[in-house]
Amino acid sequence: MKANTLISRAFFIVMLSFLVLSFSQKPELDPRLVGRWKDLFDYDGSGKLLKSEFSGKNYISTYSKDGRVLLDPNFLRDDMKKHGIKEPLDYGAIPSFNWKTKNNEILELITPYGNIESHYRFSADTLIMVFKTGNQSYFLKVK
Repeated sequence: MKANTLISRAFFIVMLSFLVLSFSQKPELDPRLVGRWKDLFDYDGSGKLLKSEFSGKNYISTYSKDGRVLLDPNFLRDDMKKHGIKEPLDYGAIPSFNWKTKNNEILELITPYGNIESHYRFSADTLIMVFKTGNQSYFLKVK
């Protein structure tokens, strides 16, 4: 009976170790994305240039080594104006965003409002994101 108990405990410890390891692994973070990226332009699924109140403003997004995304405060201010909010930007109220990658081809932005996935690729110093809608966004690496 003691041998069965020891085997059961050993099996439990091994299974618990596998479970802990599988949940404690760090998310995949493609190091090519780390840095500052200037928003250039967007195309819709048919290849037509998209124009909006945010087009051509050269917003900068920063992807950190630890998986955080920092949005350009100018974008946040412009978005507030778009929605009729006239108060000054409260930096403490900016929600945190995170990122991770899958197989060096899918970028997942993790937001309090839901996750956004896109395929991504590089062309020289340009990052190209392709969304499920077919829209494409282009970003230039800022040095």
